[in-house]
Amino acid sequence: MLWSISTVVVMTTVSQKVDVRTALGTVRGNGFPTFQEFLGIPYGTAERFEPAVPRSKGFDQNPLDATYFGPACLQTLTNVTTYGSEYSCHVLNIWRPAGVGPGANLPVLLFVPGGTNDFGEAEPYNASIMASDQHAVICSINYRVGPFGFVALKEQALAGEPTGNFALTDIQAALRFLRQHVADFGGDPKRLTLFGQSSGGGLVLLHTVLPSSSGLLEGVISQSGDLGARPLDKSLGVTETLAERLNCTQKGFKSTRACLVAATGDELVYAQGVTCITPNACNAATSWSPTVDGALLPDDPLVLAKAGQVNPLAVALGANTNDSYLFIMNTGPIGRTEYEAALLAAARGNVTLARALLALYPPRDNRTDDHVDLMGWWSSDRMLCGLRRTAAAFAAAPPTKGQVHLYRYNYFFQSNRVCTAASNWHDPSWGSVHQDEVSFVFGQPIFMNIGYTNCSVPGWSGFDRSCLDCHFNATEAAFARAVGRLWTSFAASGDPGVREGIERGEVQEAADAEWPRFGAGGRNVLLQPTGAPQRMQAEFALGRPEYCEVWDEVDADA
Repeated sequence: MLWSISTVVVMTTVSQKVDVRTALGTVRGNGFPTFQEFLGIPYGTAERFEPAVPRSKGFDQNPLDATYFGPACLQTLTNVTTYGSEYSCHVLNIWRPAGVGPGANLPVLLFVPGGTNDFGEAEPYNASIMASDQHAVICSINYRVGPFGFVALKEQALAGEPTGNFALTDIQAALRFLRQHVADFGGDPKRLTLFGQSSGGGLVLLHTVLPSSSGLLEGVISQSGDLGARPLDKSLGVTETLAERLNCTQKGFKSTRACLVAATGDELVYAQGVTCITPNACNAATSWSPTVDGALLPDDPLVLAKAGQVNPLAVALGANTNDSYLFIMNTGPIGRTEYEAALLAAARGNVTLARALLALYPPRDNRTDDHVDLMGWWSSDRMLCGLRRTAAAFAAAPPTKGQVHLYRYNYFFQSNRVCTAASNWHDPSWGSVHQDEVSFVFGQPIFMNIGYTNCSVPGWSGFDRSCLDCHFNATEAAFARAVGRLWTSFAASGDPGVREGIERGEVQEAADAEWPRFGAGGRNVLLQPTGAPQRMQAEFALGRPEYCEVWDEVDADA
């Protein structure tokens, strides 16, 4: 899903300008009755295919105009005309409750948006309600994606330099920037949590095993992300594919690096050969991923976690009950023969395991019936069981032991079926799919194709009627507050069930949640509305231990 930086939706509530003084200059944002926002703050700089560094020189403007989102990074299906220069996109956004100033020491959360590592930006995710309701400082980031963020270069690898992970260095630059400056906005630089969704959740998890991220943050929350990275040789192969599509050899360049550096930003974008049926159904000649480069990322991330080579952080992770279906639903129809072949392939040709999977996910009697929904269920279970194994690795590692929480999210927006903007209302038969939790984490429906909106509930001081019925009813608003409380309590204390009341010098139990630590018993929390009070239900082994036993055996050597 892509959005132009020229898209503007005027809020119905008129803002007042509010200034924050920092060492880099004054930042001028928007002030509303219950929150303040500072948008498009430049946090770092980077040359093409080089690690980012946090901004150290003063802002180009004084005061810095931070009243609207800054440019997104150049990405697939766009060009510099709509998205601006690739060198001006290192910006972040900050929301805080009204009345908060330096010294408030509120917990800080930095959101990393997803987009399959090919696209994505912070603009659609409005954190104003999350900040005001949860009394926290919420930030979001734009970072390099596609070839700009993930190209791996042989020359850098041979020199022992970081390569293929430039997006990760962008996030590190933002963390360093916040460590130095977020106190000016009322945040506590010593209580900083990364949270991200989809590929953003995967990037967030990687900071648990990056040695250079040690000391930059206190916790991570991964929403539908996995702990993984591509071997260097495979990433170099993707780079070579990109170079071939740019005709680097025919153009006489002596090295791939020289060719890619000389290419224009638009040429790099178009060389990926991306075509999309829907935003969640795209094909491309290239695919991008973080890389085990031996420098920034010394080894396979899960190998590092299992060896206990992790940073001392609090870790929360999870996914949605039918998470994978969003990506599979457009691949049908799938007949019984294809379905059985897919399960055999999932079992990597092991007939015994394939039969066990068929017993758990039996095909339909009619061989011509569509099985795409069943594909969604078993692939989602496989993902959830994989996350349980990741949680177990963190729970066993001394630096993170006793600080791990696992969840399964099981709900989607149902207030108004007219609101079909992702990630909101959809056919109930889908169940809870990828990105359904996002609106409830942020406290308001995320209206992705508009961006600058405040939806929540009518009557709220920042409510924007252009949300086109994308707002919560009372039940969902209460559930969203409960979910947001878990996320911000985690940032405050490392425990989603405990919120530290810094202003009053006390520790408060979060009355709306029971989320046990993940340990030997394998407990995680099930996130769904359960009536008043809004308590969450704890469950064992994702509710289906026999399923994970099979998937653990299937993926034992993967």
